[in-house]
Amino acid sequence: GIYLVEPHARWIWEGKKKLIIKSVNFTSHIGEPLYLCGEKVYGIIKLFPAEEIDLKGFNILKPYHLISDKERIKWWDDKQIFYAYLFEWIEKFIEPKDYEYKQGIQNFINDVKLITSSENHIYVKNLGHEAEVNKPPAKHPGFKPSCLIYSKDFSILIDVTKDIFEQLNIEEILNLDAIFITHCHSDSIGGFAKLNSFLKKYGETKTVYAYIDNVAIIKNKFKDLTQIDFKPYKSTKPIEIKRVVIKPIKLIHDILDKFPTYGYTLYIGDISICYASDFGFKKGYENVYDFDALSNNELAILDGAYWQGKTNFWNHVSVLDHFTLIAGLNNKWTYFTGYGNTYPANLDLAEKVLDFYLQTYKKEIDPTCKVEKVGLVKDKQIFDLNKIKEE
Repeated sequence: GIYLVEPHARWIWEGKKKLIIKSVNFTSHIGEPLYLCGEKVYGIIKLFPAEEIDLKGFNILKPYHLISDKERIKWWDDKQIFYAYLFEWIEKFIEPKDYEYKQGIQNFINDVKLITSSENHIYVKNLGHEAEVNKPPAKHPGFKPSCLIYSKDFSILIDVTKDIFEQLNIEEILNLDAIFITHCHSDSIGGFAKLNSFLKKYGETKTVYAYIDNVAIIKNKFKDLTQIDFKPYKSTKPIEIKRVVIKPIKLIHDILDKFPTYGYTLYIGDISICYASDFGFKKGYENVYDFDALSNNELAILDGAYWQGKTNFWNHVSVLDHFTLIAGLNNKWTYFTGYGNTYPANLDLAEKVLDFYLQTYKKEIDPTCKVEKVGLVKDKQIFDLNKIKEE
């Protein structure tokens, strides 16, 4: 990790500090994932190569690095040359974490040991949202839909997108216990070649669960996936990994019926999360869908590809047209993914419309509705399932 004297580390986390200044041009840690450490660990950042600046440049850049003259003299005496590092977030912790560290002046910490709470929270990190087909000019660009469900005991990824190395850091990928695949359209499997090369470099293998036909499709599309241990399933029988029970859900999505599509509900004790990123309401869906698995979860991240007026396209959800069906699933927090050009330009306004629809549904159709929040997922948005359950 990289250590900064407080309050400078906290200021980065708060968004106030935009530039890191050091007295040495470090090259060995450029581009690496580094814990941002101060009194706590605030997340993971990546440094860019340093720019050499003189004292005049130091003073010009004060609004960005926030180091006072008193601090400069205390730390570096009469030094005239400094090195300015731009950085970017890889992962920003919602709540800073405690860690073990030695007191004193430090630049880099070789072994950051996070102190975890005795309470084992379960988190869902939504990794992307962009529509399956988002023709230019893309109105709401982003990473392709994918999802990480994790706690200190397990880590499960759903779908391997082409954006996987921007969505997850090295540690998150190496810590995966299993990967589940929803279907074999390119937005859900586009990252397999890159993932295999990465795992080969580190001498690791990862277990991938997918419907048996989808395993065959992946193997045919990506040759020599030497680091992938496929576990094909033939039915919707639950799969158990550590303390998580994963229930595959058969869905209707692919118009040509070439790519079988599944969602997944994960049960962790008395908490559950449903992830169904691609499906629609084709005639006869009620005879196919497992409504027990699709309903009554703490969190559901569901297909929301179309905003309105697209019910003739049964391969995706048309959110406002199908709102009554979605609200009837009674998922406490219901969020939509896979959205794009059919949506309003102002997503804040779109979420207000969704809330209006929810309140109207509760008032006029079902006063007992258990849905408390509807919204649109953001890239790398993190949900704490324990807190959702408690609210």
